[in-house]
Amino acid sequence: MECSADSEMPAPLEGGRADALTHFSSQVSPVSRGPLGGSRSASSRPPPTYPAGRVCSEVCCATRLSQYNREPTCFLHTEPMPAARR
Repeated sequence: MECSADSEMPAPLEGGRADALTHFSSQVSPVSRGPLGGSRSASSRPPPTYPAGRVCSEVCCATRLSQYNREPTCFLHTEPMPAARR
């Protein structure tokens, strides 16, 4: 696939990040956290992180990767993992 200036890219929301957070948070139902509240104990290890500022390695994809994503590609361009056998 060839990348060009005519490639379809999603338009950002007008107000930027704040509008995006408001838009998406209004569509998500609240989650019950249970008795532990989702907090971590002092002895648990933090999750591994990867360099900031990485971008999906797929041609024409400009998705910024999370520091917690170990893959070189975004979710859309990562091959699915086989289901675990029981």
